Amino acid sequence: MDAAQFAVAVVLVGVCIGVVLVMRSPGLAGGSPRTRAARRDGLRRLGAEQGWSLAEGEEASGRTYDERLGAERVVAGECELVLQGRADEFVAESWVTHARTLGSPLTFRTHQQVIRFPCAGTPEFIVRSLPSRHELRYFPARFKGRSGFVNFHTQMLVGGEFAAVQDRIAPFVEAIHASRLWVIGLEDELVLMSTREVDAVHFQQRLALGRAITEALG
Repeated sequence: MDAAQFAVAVVLVGVCIGVVLVMRSPGLAGGSPRTRAARRDGLRRLGAEQGWSLAEGEEASGRTYDERLGAERVVAGECELVLQGRADEFVAESWVTHARTLGSPLTFRTHQQVIRFPCAGTPEFIVRSLPSRHELRYFPARFKGRSGFVNFHTQMLVGGEFAAVQDRIAPFVEAIHASRLWVIGLEDELVLMSTREVDAVHFQQRLALGRAITEALG
């Protein structure tokens, strides 16, 4: 094998490894297109039953991603679906995102769900169960350099002004840990963020958790 053939072989191996990494990425394990479509159908039905407003397609794609949630290795694409509760109780957004592996130019397509609850005067904080390497890509850059770990019944990642809300958040630690949600306070709202979209039943569980935490913070 001459030098040119060797160089081509190296490139082909690199491409194959990249494809395997993308296909095995946990971000793609959240469900096939058919599964996501079924989940969204369930959310549409739930929204119709509850009297929520729904936007999708072009109506949702013009929505602007909140840069306060931005991560260093994730780029937000289009918003695909928006559900808004009655009296603006909550807004749920489903986003296409493109995540990059550390040290690699390769990106892979993932989906991110963000549920926002009005919560005026909330200190800026973050809390969640210990994230996997994949989930850590979504760590909001605004909390970089001001985060750590707190041991409740289990270790939790916390950041920002978490100490100011720790006593009020403590009753929900087990639920937050089980949900694997990023729970984020952003001064004017509480945000639940996930790299996985869920079906209608689990979506209602997320709403219940967000409502309970919002009430405790209020």
